[in-house]
Amino acid sequence: VSNDTDIVGWWLNLPKIFPMLTCMAMDICAIPATSVPCECLFSAGAEITTDCHSHLSSDKFEHLQVMKHAWQNSITDHATINSAKVDEVYLQDFRELLTMDYELAACDTAVGKVVTV
Repeated sequence: VSNDTDIVGWWLNLPKIFPMLTCMAMDICAIPATSVPCECLFSAGAEITTDCHSHLSSDKFEHLQVMKHAWQNSITDHATINSAKVDEVYLQDFRELLTMDYELAACDTAVGKVVTV
């Protein structure tokens, strides 16, 4: 075995020689090197287990987690997509009022000028 050896692949080739040891090695090789994936799962679970949904059974909770993971890349965030359009429409609707406000402010600073709208 060298540093470049794929440990999981190496153990997959040995089940006939060491069946019990291969099973144990696969269990150990499956343990993640960091706890980050586990922490992500727990924080994702906290999003589902709110006060409103705390009465969910463990089966329903598991189904929701699996569905969330499966759909994660296919769900479109329409709020983010539409936010640019909403801002653009918002500015266009009030551009005339902003222009009028600047004109009235200029008139307010003029001395002795009567302002009519």
